Amino acid sequence: MDWNEVTATGQGFNTEANEFQPPIEGLTNAQYPMKDPRFWGYTQETLTETLPAEAPNGDEQYAAAEKSAVERDSSPSVPHDGPFKGRRALIGGAFLLALALLSTLSVSFASKQKLTTAEPSTAPLPQPTEKTETEICIEKLTFSVEDLKETWESSTPTVQDAFMYHFSPFDKEGVKVKYRSLWDLLAEQKNAFLTNLPSEDWSEEQKDNFIKRGKLLTAIFGAANERLRALGRLEKTGTTHGIPIPLIDISAGEQWPTFRPSQGEKSATFQEFLEMLPHPRGAYSAFASLAGDAVVPLETAAKLADVIRIDDIESEDDNYTCEHFIEFANSFGFRFGTTQEGELKNAPPLQTTASETPFSTREFLGFLKHRYDQSRQGYVDPLAIKYLAKHWSETRANELTEQILDDQRRRTQDLVQQKIMTMMIADDGRKPSENTLFMLSVFLL
Repeated sequence: MDWNEVTATGQGFNTEANEFQPPIEGLTNAQYPMKDPRFWGYTQETLTETLPAEAPNGDEQYAAAEKSAVERDSSPSVPHDGPFKGRRALIGGAFLLALALLSTLSVSFASKQKLTTAEPSTAPLPQPTEKTETEICIEKLTFSVEDLKETWESSTPTVQDAFMYHFSPFDKEGVKVKYRSLWDLLAEQKNAFLTNLPSEDWSEEQKDNFIKRGKLLTAIFGAANERLRALGRLEKTGTTHGIPIPLIDISAGEQWPTFRPSQGEKSATFQEFLEMLPHPRGAYSAFASLAGDAVVPLETAAKLADVIRIDDIESEDDNYTCEHFIEFANSFGFRFGTTQEGELKNAPPLQTTASETPFSTREFLGFLKHRYDQSRQGYVDPLAIKYLAKHWSETRANELTEQILDDQRRRTQDLVQQKIMTMMIADDGRKPSENTLFMLSVFLL
């Protein structure tokens, strides 16, 4: 076994047998990253501990070297076998020299890192800017325009005709509209709004007026979309079940009323009639005891339940349409359910375009409140249901069915006249208001 002067052991210096890992590899692997000072093998402090405080001068160095040579000559030699005994010592010395050089470079690199590493920036990261009220207003309007266009194009001619007759100011006696079609009107109003955006020199009043006008336009497009969808649902219900619907001019079908296959009974009590209605009727349920055990033909009870269902659908649709104007109404301090009629007098007119008379805010909010309250109450009189319970018979049930259908026909005609009158009141009763947005808003209710 050879004596190795480098390792001071009886084993040869074999990096493969000892699985020695060179320092540079240990500093750069994933577990010990070189950029993290905690894993550096040498630091400035450990280096200064191993170096002498003062280097010897030339004479002292020569004397020490001569003495070392004499001692080496006088000491007994250690025999080495093999042809590589001198080369092993040379390799070991070269390795130690390389190791010392590497440690010096590591310390130098560490010191330089300490001096040159920049402090992390303390400046806060830029936060995403919140959308302004103007941007939100424009975004909502754009979405509502696209939704209305898509709904209109997918609607049937029956639905489009019903919309134009009941919910637009076109072709109404005494009402003058400056546009050839509804879409010309809507496109003109939208473009006029989007091409005149607020600038820095605008006053706060002008900016506030712009936001109110944007909310009004968004409400108009949204309400028109709601009306078209509601008419489409009514058309589907009427054609599927044969139910007559005066609002869209659908007559009763031969299949009306339709029965479920499980319905084998041929008569119905008043309580069974109530269960045919689309949702629980707390007020109506209290009348069930008034009818006793009286029954009517199932077909008669089903027809009455169908026309009441249509009335409920129409009142809910009216309510949803009114709610599209909530944001616009709130900008004037109007609150559904709490604002009284007298409080609307202070609502100022809204200038929509320079070429038209101002939007009559007070008159519109008054009509909006009227239509909203109606839709919340429903269109079927509870007293009529109470009377029916007391006289639960085929004759009385058929009479109430015809009465509700007549009310639906009359209501659609009366509403058109109410809307025209509201437009005239806005112009002191002389003629209907010619403000385009006012006409659209009123007729959509």
